[in-house]
Amino acid sequence: MKTKNHQCLGIVMAVIVIFCGGHDSTASADLITFAFEAVADSPSSTLPFGAGQTISGSYTFELDTAPTTTPAANTFTFYTDAITNFDITIDGFGTGNGGPGGDILLGDPVQTSGSFNFLSDKYVVNSAVSGITVFSSFYNANRNLVGAQLSLQDLDQQGLDSEDLVATPPDLTFFLDNTGPNFDSDHAILNLSFSTPGGGAGSTSFRLTSLTAVSPVPEPNTTAMLLLCAGCSVLRTAHRRRTSG
Repeated sequence: MKTKNHQCLGIVMAVIVIFCGGHDSTASADLITFAFEAVADSPSSTLPFGAGQTISGSYTFELDTAPTTTPAANTFTFYTDAITNFDITIDGFGTGNGGPGGDILLGDPVQTSGSFNFLSDKYVVNSAVSGITVFSSFYNANRNLVGAQLSLQDLDQQGLDSEDLVATPPDLTFFLDNTGPNFDSDHAILNLSFSTPGGGAGSTSFRLTSLTAVSPVPEPNTTAMLLLCAGCSVLRTAHRRRTSG
């Protein structure tokens, strides 16, 4: 004959099964979030951003995203559609959002174009973004945010350890020390693209001041264990009440 304790245990186990079953679609994906901050070192000539304008945001990607290119020497490894969400806030102008569908590119190292053909470590994040509109006195028209890019380059080749899509964000100090052979090309910047009245888009740059990993949400299995522990606690309480009564 089933006791009330057995009935409670059955209910708890049923809840865990239902919960885990409803989260099968996320159990195979490790979602990692990086948060960033940036600042304008100089005013924009075509947008209403002065020196000191601050920006904050975050992007989330699937850690188990497979590379979409075959890694080769001195070329990027592409992780297409790795980005699941991209949030950005321009202080005083609003908040925008993008994803899913953004890309991550890793080069360890990659050929650096320009006046010097040096190798450099590069970390690039691209995402379409919308939701912020600003007025441009230069164009005498509104301009809409259409895209965001984080671009990090280190000519000392110390910024990245590999081209694997790892959870640890790049150390900004390597990208901002300006000690490479072509030191002016060392950078860690946030590029924001805004629409132009002619149908195109133009970008403005901000210096990244922070790039940190944010703790991911608990895995479904972890949550199930928490539910199981809670269920056992309920059973112990019920048992004590029955024996004390």
